[in-house]
Amino acid sequence: MVTKVGDGFRGWPEHAPFDKIIVTCSPEDIPRPLVEQLAEGGRMIIPVGERYDQALVLLTKRAGEMVRETLVPTLFVPMTGTAETARKVQPDPTRPALENGGFEKFLDGSKEPVAWYYGRQFEIVADDEAREGKRFLRLENGDAGRPAQVFQGFPVDGRKIGRLSLTAALQAEGIRIGLAAEESPAFVVRFFDEGRSRSSKAPVAIALGTFPWKTVSGTVPVPVWAREAIVQIGMLGATGRLEVDDVRIEGIPRE
Repeated sequence: MVTKVGDGFRGWPEHAPFDKIIVTCSPEDIPRPLVEQLAEGGRMIIPVGERYDQALVLLTKRAGEMVRETLVPTLFVPMTGTAETARKVQPDPTRPALENGGFEKFLDGSKEPVAWYYGRQFEIVADDEAREGKRFLRLENGDAGRPAQVFQGFPVDGRKIGRLSLTAALQAEGIRIGLAAEESPAFVVRFFDEGRSRSSKAPVAIALGTFPWKTVSGTVPVPVWAREAIVQIGMLGATGRLEVDDVRIEGIPRE
């Protein structure tokens, strides 16, 4: 194996062309040097998009043109160097918020909700009884201990934001604790520092049992060292059905 340390945006021209290129960090747009270094008939898989709203894309070079297939929403660390300095849309960590909190938007040609990723045992349900728009998220698990969840990342600056307020519409059917007491449904916010070397988490619990649509809210403290966060909506090993709509996060300034 031969490796090189450098700016991934520029690729490795002295060894091109490549039949396959795998990119494990996210630029805002597909780097032109990587396109030029891909062989005819070659394929490249790369996460592309805004800092916290990305999609995993499969590219195939055919007759010199790139055929693009969008696969799933995802979240990778940013591609640094040239790609990051050229980023046009910069996140604002002083105004934390969620995208597609009503689960109305989908990736082109798919059933995958925009901005929500790494889903397990979920579906987006179309129903006129949705609390916001025409669709909502359904998480359902019949085997205690198994995950049923979705995630979304967002920026937050703990020097400016002291707490996060989280609000959502929920309804549930037959929710029970899983294999252990901590296997209970919740919204969990995981905070990370700038280098992702430090982290912590804070939950907002969700009631057990069966209940009709209702608005649930809670607040969690933001560590002063936090620079980004990931919210997890999950059964966390609990069994039953949880339906979620109109999820919102709002930052409360640090005093």
